Amino acid sequence: MVREAHRRIRKYEKNIDPEQTKRKLQRVRGVMIDLETPYLAQIAEIERKVKRICEALGVQTFEIAQYINYARQLYSKCKKFEGATLTNEAQYLTTHWISRGLLCSILILIAKLFGITVTCVVAPTCSPYICEAKVGHRILSFYIVQSDGMKSTGLWEDSVVAQFFPVFRPMTFSHFTVYTIAGAPPNDLMRLALYDSDGNLVPNNLLLETAPFAPIAWAWHDVAIPPITLQAGMYFLAWQAINDQITIVYTPHFVSPLQNDPPLGLARSLITAWAVDQAWGAFPDPFPAPTWVDNYYYWMGLLLSALP
Repeated sequence: MVREAHRRIRKYEKNIDPEQTKRKLQRVRGVMIDLETPYLAQIAEIERKVKRICEALGVQTFEIAQYINYARQLYSKCKKFEGATLTNEAQYLTTHWISRGLLCSILILIAKLFGITVTCVVAPTCSPYICEAKVGHRILSFYIVQSDGMKSTGLWEDSVVAQFFPVFRPMTFSHFTVYTIAGAPPNDLMRLALYDSDGNLVPNNLLLETAPFAPIAWAWHDVAIPPITLQAGMYFLAWQAINDQITIVYTPHFVSPLQNDPPLGLARSLITAWAVDQAWGAFPDPFPAPTWVDNYYYWMGLLLSALP
């Protein structure tokens, strides 16, 4: 039955009566606090994790709040939906925030905090980082964003490790970039280098290398290099460390671009880097035949300075 306007108005006036509102709140205040406390603690923890992800990936400070807003909305969806409905709602929300300029690759990592898998609407052969690249962004080596989270490990001494770095369009870079969480200047040194591919997805010719530098804890390190324009193709970012005291962030269990026969005792679909044993010093040129392999992606890349 349709209620008349005057009846609606009287009910509204009654509901906003200050004394009545006060009595209602006094009766339920304790229960409301008890119910809300665990949720507020969960939200605070999620916001801290999102902030750490954004800072580690070089997101500008003023943009971090937008990723936190995405996480809050996703948290709300988790309280209302489950199963396929939750997945669909999360995908709609992700698409909305992508349209507002957020990077899908970061949204994917945030969604994983809730155990939700979302996807990017991008070219089928394109890494989200490369597709959404903008001048000034750190372009990491992630081939496909599919991981079990962020971890850390000490770099090995007397080794040269070269991990995949796919480029899907011409790009000009001005710096190497790497994120470390431990290191004590001036004694803990590392070097970075860039290799091209031999055509069989193995590092080949040395294109450039940095001088030794001393990373500090919990920081991105942007090491200047002569500007270099890379055409579409596969490249390799290599590192070496003077000792095992430098700790770097890595993401495990990515899908490798390699397929076919398993070399060196590890299925090619798991290989993300080729490695050789070598004492600290200049990078080898060309890259020797690999003697061992790795299956982690280390948080290093190149700083994009221009899109030709």
